[in-house]
Amino acid sequence: GATTIATGFVDATTTVTTGQGFVATDPDSANIVINTAGNGPINTAGNNEPAFSLTTVNDLTAIYDGAVTTSGTNSFGYSFNSGGTATIQVGDSTTTGDGATGLFSGSPGDAVIIFSNVTTSGDSANGVDVAGGGNVTLTTSGNIATSGASSTGVLVGSSGHVVANLNNVSATG
Repeated sequence: GATTIATGFVDATTTVTTGQGFVATDPDSANIVINTAGNGPINTAGNNEPAFSLTTVNDLTAIYDGAVTTSGTNSFGYSFNSGGTATIQVGDSTTTGDGATGLFSGSPGDAVIIFSNVTTSGDSANGVDVAGGGNVTLTTSGNIATSGASSTGVLVGSSGHVVANLNNVSATG
């Protein structure tokens, strides 16, 4: 089974001015649980600097009850890549850079993704982008809004069944 590799708190002063936010790469399997100790998001400002990124060889579970913001080009809010199944429960994501997708998940297995609001304003910055080989379930309590050119609100590619429980989705770019 997966071993918890990280637990912790993020507070209102957690800001990454250079470099990536929370990144874990290539553990065999992972359980990540991060709780906010205040109301501040994880912020990144540079190009190619995701706020929260997790890549595993096998299954992954990621739970984060806070928010993320990025302002750089190709700086995803949330980025999850699993070699197995993916179980994801995260808060808001706001990105302003070109190519900065709000929430990305790639997994050959089943994926269950629960999230809050996703807002992107850069060109080619999709709101939610899921690539899966199994069944995909998307659930949000918030809204998805993209305003940049060539930015899709929700993009799902899966060879399995897709269940989407979504509120308002808008793509105005």
